[in-house]
Amino acid sequence: MEQTTPQPNEDRFASCLNEYVIPASEPPLSGSLQTISTSESAQAYRRLLLLYDLGRQVFAKMDEESVFRAILSAASSLLSAERALIAIVSGGRLVARATRGMDLPDDSESWPISKTMLNRVLSEGVSILTTDARCDAQYGGSGSVDLHNIRSVICCPLGKPGWPIGVIYVDNRMRAGAFSPPDLEFLTALSHYATLAVEHAAECRRIDGAKELAEAHLDILGKEMAARHSIVSVSSRMADLLSRARKAAQGNIPVLILGETGTGKEVLAHFIHDRSPRAAKPFVPVHVASFPTTIVESELFGHEKGAFTNADRRRIGRFELANGGTLFLDEVLDIPADVQPKLLRVLQERVLERLGSNKAIEVDVRIICASNKDPNRCVADGRFREDLYYRLNSVTLEIPPLRDRPEDIEPLIHHFLRECNSAKRIDERALSCLRRYAWPGNVRELQNCIRALDTMVDGSVICETDLAEKYRSVKRNLAGTDSSFKPLADVVARVERDHMVKAMELAGGNNNDAIRLLGVSREKFFARKKQYGL
Repeated sequence: MEQTTPQPNEDRFASCLNEYVIPASEPPLSGSLQTISTSESAQAYRRLLLLYDLGRQVFAKMDEESVFRAILSAASSLLSAERALIAIVSGGRLVARATRGMDLPDDSESWPISKTMLNRVLSEGVSILTTDARCDAQYGGSGSVDLHNIRSVICCPLGKPGWPIGVIYVDNRMRAGAFSPPDLEFLTALSHYATLAVEHAAECRRIDGAKELAEAHLDILGKEMAARHSIVSVSSRMADLLSRARKAAQGNIPVLILGETGTGKEVLAHFIHDRSPRAAKPFVPVHVASFPTTIVESELFGHEKGAFTNADRRRIGRFELANGGTLFLDEVLDIPADVQPKLLRVLQERVLERLGSNKAIEVDVRIICASNKDPNRCVADGRFREDLYYRLNSVTLEIPPLRDRPEDIEPLIHHFLRECNSAKRIDERALSCLRRYAWPGNVRELQNCIRALDTMVDGSVICETDLAEKYRSVKRNLAGTDSSFKPLADVVARVERDHMVKAMELAGGNNNDAIRLLGVSREKFFARKKQYGL
């Protein structure tokens, strides 16, 4: 059988005091059982069932919005409420999270409700009932009450005593005395459920965020373990470089690594991180050039849900993921111009803001950068901020290309064969070809070459004939091996010319004396003199 909600006696409340206040710390629904009538018992039973259902929804991981809608639906059905609102304090202002019977603009100052009551509830933390706002000494005559013809109002705070986080508000513009003190107590009870919903949702977000961060760290660790390589070198230039890298590792200053593509800049960044006090913390690489310029900021600093189109969930940025550890910015000189000031701010102030948020997040991150470009040229061309470059350029390490350290080629080949778990060996003629090759792709190209040979060669020995044609082309290799190395004929010609010049100087320019000093025939002397332009 359908039950109807008994209407309160308007005269009973209109003839008494207009305002009734409950402190936030006072428990709701505190009436005496001996004085409750049968109709009031039925109403109380319905309200008790609704409170039970709300509690079940809150702790069944229902989202805030669903709980808020259920609360306002209850307020409308079990109270004589014409309009209802739940608003939460966000960024220093009230934001409507659920409404019933009203459409509200974003600016809370323009809401068609009693702002005086809202401000009092938030500042004093009390639940307020006024049976006729127009006649109430506190609210009568205020612009919003008269303008919107507000009569009966209940407003309760959300949050703990002394820490309001929002309000729940119901009103009736049709008549005075629409609400009773038990209605105020009931709405106060509903406000506690709304508070629980907010706190529960915040805790769920915190747990989800911690889980997301832990999963991201685990993913980074897995990739880090899979990608980490030793630095294999016997060259003196690399020995000097690694000595400087070890010293730089002990500090907390930024490091800029320069080098051609494939020289191992990320491997050197790992080397520094592994020998630093941050070695137990994350090493987070960001390959700037691999991202579209429009999402670099989001990748670095993260974003909130709804920050831009397709931002359907919150994303933690690489700076937060690297907190306490090292952030490696590969191809740092490719960072878009509009992101550079924000990167400079993070380096200077150690705080960041996710896209779509004004909340400052502190981060403790060491920066290691890398590039295959000339930073001075990028600064001169206006592509990179000078102040940011000087901030990143505390220590500069330049990795020499592989062609300038050919003594490293053989140990690197053996290292890459071991990485492949290969039992193959390389014969001397094949090794000689690989030593002579210029390696424009540096160590990465050599690694790919050895992996391909291990896969494609059937026998246990890698021979010269197994190499690709570009490695076997001696003429091309000699041309690209070392610009200071000249063919023997060129060296002989240079020495011969210099020797003839010296002989002519000693002979005082006399050709016959020069011929006798050189011990050559007249025909050969004059032929060489013409050849060398002497």
